[in-house]
Amino acid sequence: MNKTKILVTLSSVLLLAFLSTTLVVAPITVGTLYSCPADPIPTIDGILGAIEWKEGVPFTFKLYNLANQADTMDMEIMALYDNDYRIYFGITYLDDKINLGDYLFLIFQDVEGTAICTPPHNAAGGFNDNHDMKFMWLHNNHSVDQFTKGPGYNWVDDYSNGGVDNGVGKCHENGTHITVEMRFPLNSGDALGYDIALAVNGSVTCLLVIMMKTITKNGTK
Repeated sequence: MNKTKILVTLSSVLLLAFLSTTLVVAPITVGTLYSCPADPIPTIDGILGAIEWKEGVPFTFKLYNLANQADTMDMEIMALYDNDYRIYFGITYLDDKINLGDYLFLIFQDVEGTAICTPPHNAAGGFNDNHDMKFMWLHNNHSVDQFTKGPGYNWVDDYSNGGVDNGVGKCHENGTHITVEMRFPLNSGDALGYDIALAVNGSVTCLLVIMMKTITKNGTK
């Protein structure tokens, strides 16, 4: 299996309430995710089928509850790419259901030399401007192509700001865990939407954030 293609350096935080929650530490780098050639090409339906994701190399890491750093949740992520130069992400986490207002997003560092987050790493901090965001509303199964826009932890959508919504995403719940599939171009050329410009054998820094509005029985708090 050729797995030395697209490298995505992941950082992770877990937001379980509104961003008024105190952020205890900065996002931490947890490792490198390798993207592999897709065979076959996944269908974006939120279900991580064993056949369509058989080339994926699972990468497991922890998300940290920002109100209680001792409280963590394991996440698994895989990445694939196809011959049309599109990248796919498959994400899995344990939960018994999707709650109203839950969402998940990936932010890709799109501005060279500018960190995704700006200190202080608490409610007074925020995102630096113009980093590409692939956003997934979990509760209504809808994805949005966006980019970060300060002040604070804010973002705006590509389409309303002259860009193009180039991505697609779906999620699925089965009573024990939630799975998310996302797909977008490696290089859409959408400068107004601040989309990342990736290439095979390229790399990018990525931040994964999940917001869980309602506490469920899996113990995330």
